[in-house]
Amino acid sequence: MKLTIGSREIAVDQSPLHTSFYRSHNAFDLSRPSDTCLLIKYHWGIRLFAYILCVMGWPVFIYGMLGLIGLFLQPEMANFVAVPLILLWGGVMLFMGVWLIGPRNRFDTATGQLTIRHFWRMRRRPLSEIIAVQVSNAGKFESGYVESGHGPQRVFTSYQLNLVLDQPHVPRLFITYDDDLTDMSRKAKILADFLHVPLLAESNVQSTVKEYTRNDATPKPDGSSHGRFRGSDGLRWMRDGLLPEPYQSWIDRKQPLPSKVRLLPRSVSVLTDLAFFLILGIMFFGMDALILILFWGPLIRGVQQAELGAILFVGGLCLLLAIAPLVLLRRLIITLAASFDLKRGTLRQGILVGPEGVLVRLEANRCYVIPLDRFVNAKIVSQGDNQGTRIIVIETQDGKVDFFPERLDAMPEQLNNFVKELRKRV
Repeated sequence: MKLTIGSREIAVDQSPLHTSFYRSHNAFDLSRPSDTCLLIKYHWGIRLFAYILCVMGWPVFIYGMLGLIGLFLQPEMANFVAVPLILLWGGVMLFMGVWLIGPRNRFDTATGQLTIRHFWRMRRRPLSEIIAVQVSNAGKFESGYVESGHGPQRVFTSYQLNLVLDQPHVPRLFITYDDDLTDMSRKAKILADFLHVPLLAESNVQSTVKEYTRNDATPKPDGSSHGRFRGSDGLRWMRDGLLPEPYQSWIDRKQPLPSKVRLLPRSVSVLTDLAFFLILGIMFFGMDALILILFWGPLIRGVQQAELGAILFVGGLCLLLAIAPLVLLRRLIITLAASFDLKRGTLRQGILVGPEGVLVRLEANRCYVIPLDRFVNAKIVSQGDNQGTRIIVIETQDGKVDFFPERLDAMPEQLNNFVKELRKRV
């Protein structure tokens, strides 16, 4: 691919850059602290996990260092084995935590500098060297390991965000990975617009960008564009009672469904939910019974002597084990209620599509409202694992909704066709 800068033509390599060691492939965080600054960091979940590793690794590592100093002062044979193991444990956790915090890329137009900070290391580059933002297909990656299958647990495609530099010795600079093409495309376009440089990418990225450009370029209602970019996050759900009209009337079972509203019903499989509840319920409740039998003596003594320690421990453990069957029981009750509504012709669970928008309501009190002009598409996405797990993803201008295909008694193409018909009428 060639990039024209003034009278010059610069050839840009489309192959991904080589990166060393482990890198996060989760959707990265992009935020605007001010009008003149843009930040790119690892996903907040990865950074939280990294800080936990650091907190767990620092004390162990310091304790190991103190033990090492003690070996020089008073050598003991037993400590020659224990101290290196403590140092190794603490050092590995600390190193992984520091590495997973990831680089912090700060683009500041006020100072004209790109600052890349990764813990103690900091690099700076002038923004004037950046002549383009590039998104390239980084290929297939593997995660996890299945012992029985002797292979990876998940195989996925990831994409690479690079900066094209006007430097012969460093033509490109790696920024981050992202395994979500839509998320990567939208954020790369925001970065390119912020730097006032072109976006270099394949046609699938450019087509994705066109669908979201108007929305992502629109400031917030207060006129600013500050804060974290949330366009690719999951949509926030709301309870039935908080739904605005006309969606409130759509889910009212006492009223007939409006003639212009179509329902893609949720799947109703009472036998499947009943089987899950019986199998897992018996297993978990059986474990509760076994724990009570094993700790019956300490429990009786705790009651007689008014000691709460044993009672709280056993009670907390039993309640923890009871969470899974209680959740499955709730799901079974919801499915039973949906089956009765289906027989009476009053089912209002699934995806409702009308002239005003799309309402995703696979169960009561968990609703996602999507105005018609904010809907993008619905599709089935493979998770890339050995089980062949697939999910339905509904993409909107404001975020996405995803769920397992087994929960809907329809295909995503039907939803796309319904929305397309309504848009033509409008």
